Amino acid sequence: MGKLIFNIFKVNSSYLRVVAILFLNNLTSIFLASLISSCAVEEYIDIPNTGEQKIVVFSIISPGDSLFVEVNYSTNLNEWTDSQTSRVSDAIVTLHNEEGKSTALTFDQNRSIYFGSQENLPIEAGKIYILKIATQKGETLIATCQVPEASAVWSNLTKTKIVEAGIEFYRINGTWDGLPESPGYTVFIESTDELENGITYSRKYEAKYWEISRVQNYYSFQRLLPSNTLVRADFSLITMDSNLHSFNLATIPYKEFIDLNRADIINSFKGVYPAYTNIEGGVGVFGAYLRDTLSIKF
Repeated sequence: MGKLIFNIFKVNSSYLRVVAILFLNNLTSIFLASLISSCAVEEYIDIPNTGEQKIVVFSIISPGDSLFVEVNYSTNLNEWTDSQTSRVSDAIVTLHNEEGKSTALTFDQNRSIYFGSQENLPIEAGKIYILKIATQKGETLIATCQVPEASAVWSNLTKTKIVEAGIEFYRINGTWDGLPESPGYTVFIESTDELENGITYSRKYEAKYWEISRVQNYYSFQRLLPSNTLVRADFSLITMDSNLHSFNLATIPYKEFIDLNRADIINSFKGVYPAYTNIEGGVGVFGAYLRDTLSIKF
């Protein structure tokens, strides 16, 4: 029997009261377990704040994308600090490949992240990469990930205009075939809207877990988008490595209550939750993905 933290509920003195879901199966069955109420019960647990500071790392790599690494110090769950007070801005952050080549990332004050390009160290499918971080306090962190060897691709992606409760929507339907060695998938959406005055703005969000379904090795995705100002949307099918997939599962409950991406989640909780980590010497995630993107104009 495994435990999964489900939602922040109440802070009580030095303890944080948390609603927990006890699943009768393991974490990898979260999609099924969340739909079968007979397999889950609610339980309240108390978690003491130890005050122990940990280094929180968040980094995801993919071919063609910029390199970034977020490094922060953790805080107690009942305390809130901004990035100015918790960030680590003077560490030595390097990324290495299997052949021994490496590139150093520099700290960007505006975005509070370590940033770099792939000019000196291209990210390639199937390759293993090592992230190393050394702080001025003598702390050393290391993490490894392997980029997926192949990317799942959209079989089709369609739009259908519908009306629900007098409001017009576009129903988006997409399908793809799973890959034998892939641990899991998600879908990222970037939509562009145009207002009456001609001003455009973009929104980015991730598919909810119930919007993706699976039958054997066949996957389908469905989402409703409001149609009044929508002009374009890009749909990226994300093939995750095992690290990113495990972290994705651990963040599902948070994303259903606070519509944030993974970086927002791990910064909000400063690395204490979610529990999954592959960072030696700290907490967080270093993962990789491949993407296949299709665009729809409206």
